[in-house]
Amino acid sequence: GGKQYSLELPAGKRWFELSVVRKPTEPGEEERFISIARDVTESKLSQEAIAHLAFHDSLTGLPNRRLMAERLQSAITQCKRQPQHCALMFLDLDRFKHINDTHGHETGDLLLQQVAQRLLQNVRAVDTVARLGGDEFVVLLQTLSTDEADARVHACAVAYKLLSSLGEPYVLNGVDHTTTPSIGITLFKDDATSHQEILRQADTAMYAAKAKG
Repeated sequence: GGKQYSLELPAGKRWFELSVVRKPTEPGEEERFISIARDVTESKLSQEAIAHLAFHDSLTGLPNRRLMAERLQSAITQCKRQPQHCALMFLDLDRFKHINDTHGHETGDLLLQQVAQRLLQNVRAVDTVARLGGDEFVVLLQTLSTDEADARVHACAVAYKLLSSLGEPYVLNGVDHTTTPSIGITLFKDDATSHQEILRQADTAMYAAKAKG
């Protein structure tokens, strides 16, 4: 394959692959080259779509479990280089099963999509919102503070903001529905062991929150 490049054309962005080969010449003749440019836009877009599907949830477009694991591991590495507290929130939706069973999967899917949008609207660009599956979401809050108490206050403020936003009614197929999330939070910094351990701690905290109502 040759060198790939993109051009912004009136019809939109197109990708091309440029191949250059030396033309056979007789001794003493000047060197000559043949260049061929092929439009590879369709192939490029399908590769990008496949790569996106591997790391994103098809229903909400959010990062999936695989991409979240990568982002979390990278946050742990960042913490070791620059000691800052980060937080991971694990949340699920109370009454989701009831809404899904009573009003059908289509309504449940619409609810999950709206929840995803509200989560994204209430965090910073540096943070990551992911859907692990079902009605389980996680939010990674990066670089909160070097001070643990400050980081805890910041994480709790975000959690209350999410509780308030997700608790607002949802209009699904013309009908109002309500659901509230249970949220578990775990703080971590440079002594964090693995992304699995952090996820497990946040999951445990979420079940404790659910038990307390």
